[in-house]
Amino acid sequence: MSVASDCTAWQEHSQRLAKWALDRLVNRSDRHGCYGDKGAFTADTLDEYTLRNHFYGAKVVGLHSTAADNTCKWLGLDIDNHDGDDNLAADNLSTAIELLNKLLDLGIMAALEDSNGDGGYHIWILFSEPVPTEDVFRFAKWLIDGADIETSPKQAALSGKGLGNWLRLPGRHHTREHWSRVWGDGEWLDDAESVEALLNLPANDPSVLNVVPDEPPDNDACEPATRKTMEKRQQPLPDVNGTESLVDIAERTIEQTPWRELLESQGWHLESNNGAESTWTRPGKESGVSATLNFGGNNLFHVFTESTNLPADGKSNGQSYGKWRFYCWSHNFGTDQVAAAKEYLPDDVVQEHGQQWRESQSGAAHSNDEQPTESPKKTFEGKDISDLEPHAESEVDWLVDGIFSSDQPTLFGAKSKCLKTTLLVDLTIALATGGKWLGAFQVGKPRRVLFFTGEANYRAVARRLKKACKSHGTSFSALRGMLRVDAMEFPKLPNVTHCVAVADAVKKYDIDVVIVDPLYRGMTAQMDTNRMADIGDAIVNFANWCRPASLVMSHHTTKASARELGSPPDLEDMTGAGIAESFGNWWLMGRNEKYQWDWNHDLCVQFGGRDEQAGGRRILFNEKDWTAEVSNLHEFLTEQQEAAQKAREDAKREKHHRAIETARSRVQNVLRDQTTPLSKNQIEERRGEVPQKEIRQAIYDMETDQSLTIHDYRDSRNRLQSGGYLLAEKGHEYDALFSESEDVR
Repeated sequence: MSVASDCTAWQEHSQRLAKWALDRLVNRSDRHGCYGDKGAFTADTLDEYTLRNHFYGAKVVGLHSTAADNTCKWLGLDIDNHDGDDNLAADNLSTAIELLNKLLDLGIMAALEDSNGDGGYHIWILFSEPVPTEDVFRFAKWLIDGADIETSPKQAALSGKGLGNWLRLPGRHHTREHWSRVWGDGEWLDDAESVEALLNLPANDPSVLNVVPDEPPDNDACEPATRKTMEKRQQPLPDVNGTESLVDIAERTIEQTPWRELLESQGWHLESNNGAESTWTRPGKESGVSATLNFGGNNLFHVFTESTNLPADGKSNGQSYGKWRFYCWSHNFGTDQVAAAKEYLPDDVVQEHGQQWRESQSGAAHSNDEQPTESPKKTFEGKDISDLEPHAESEVDWLVDGIFSSDQPTLFGAKSKCLKTTLLVDLTIALATGGKWLGAFQVGKPRRVLFFTGEANYRAVARRLKKACKSHGTSFSALRGMLRVDAMEFPKLPNVTHCVAVADAVKKYDIDVVIVDPLYRGMTAQMDTNRMADIGDAIVNFANWCRPASLVMSHHTTKASARELGSPPDLEDMTGAGIAESFGNWWLMGRNEKYQWDWNHDLCVQFGGRDEQAGGRRILFNEKDWTAEVSNLHEFLTEQQEAAQKAREDAKREKHHRAIETARSRVQNVLRDQTTPLSKNQIEERRGEVPQKEIRQAIYDMETDQSLTIHDYRDSRNRLQSGGYLLAEKGHEYDALFSESEDVR
């Protein structure tokens, strides 16, 4: 996934960047972070020369987040993907963009940096003056809201025993040929634009941090327990929502319980604390560190021991626990979260939830005319075959002629960097206008579209829509009433409230097509992507809620298939169980060549469906000009195969030619100083490492072009032999001498 980029802009502006970093980012100049053969370490004095070397790419540098007086010039967020997981990379980018949009909504300017080219991202927030670290840390924890994101600073104040954490500066990555890129309006900027974006990043007034509530987030690493056990703790009953699962209710309710109370109720006892972080000893042990709490400000409980009822199977042991997960395992429920929720929540809450759930399910039965008060009785009797005859004779209603039928859910699947969102934007405009998608595929008639996008904010998606409109010869105003876009809220497939809301929107605005980009944003944390029942049922149910509108969903492939070039993926390459079985139309995209970080894309596509449509296309798409060239994929692949076969044959011939030339040289070397002929066997005996077959071929060729001459000669026993070889220039001399000697005889 990582792609080397042109670093000249970073090198050209290394001095400007060094001055900018010294002014805006350096919290302390007595120490700095750097990298060596054995990993990261802390080095001595930091100056402008060191920073210039960093931006030039000579020596990678990191800056400490906290000054000696416990102030910060900046806040950094680090969203990691050390394993290069493509699925995690997509999730990380989505998370990063959500955070960036959240900051913009708060009036806070920030820069999103592609820090490693492999799904790892940094967000930089600059301040116009040094801000107390305590305020910055409190804001950071409020901002990430429990997400698995590292913050710089990682603590409210330095402990006095260290310098705090440091974060690598934008620029060259320390282990791979990747140079940082900065996110622009819905796309990554090139190197020159990225450099200018950083140099011109506005510094925020410290007052922007006042959005955090006066009461700090729950950080109870050393909060005193008010009760000995959780069972004795009195708290208000949780709000009950029938569309929310019992697990969700339990999970948000337990967050009101201090960590210390949870831990002490299970026999854990406090070993030490420094005001922010604490260490704990397991039940049955008098002292020693068995776990840490709130390490680095993460508000998680990290267990090191196997001597508890927490998972110790080598997979989960040693991982961090949130409050709800800790409750499930410490109470021996394991992964059975529903049973744990029923045990944890009061009986009247469980009963009230069940009643509301039944009411919501009953009220959710959706039709065009009315909502029945109770679900119709299921008979599972099927239809008589004679009743199916009208269906067999019915014509297909095509959203896109010969590609997508309207009565089947459509999967828009793709490998990494295959323009899923871009091509869906063009499809959206084509559907709304009734024109041609990608200039090649005819849309049957104009259709009203509801487009959910989780890959960009309104500004970014509007820029793409504008390009698509221009390409289709239309405008935003001309499409009024035909297209609705939601880039802020994303429906969760299993959430009945969300499903009802989408169904209401379909009815209210007479929507014909609902597009969801991407599918994974509609999944919840409780869904098991390896269970067909979880994923498949959620997709099918959501498609039913969207009716009579058609459903189009985008999704990504597995990491392994994403590496392949020159062929589109198959349905089985989609991540998650139940994906292939849930869609009746599919459009699956790959790349014919590696992603080059430019505007030009060479894509390969296969499409198919349950209405007997099938085919393949090659698409050359220019993202800058928004133009597409569509051709037959089979013909392209055939040409590619023929060209590859010709190249192989040419290479084989060239290899053979070089081998024969080597053999010719060997024959010439053997015969160069010979004044008397050598037999073919004698030449072969002196061939060295050259294969016998090639020596014989070389001798034959040299006979043909008369580089060699054949002579009679007398062997060691003075017998007259034929078939001796000499180089042509030596052969004439030999013939004269041989004739004379024979005459003498």
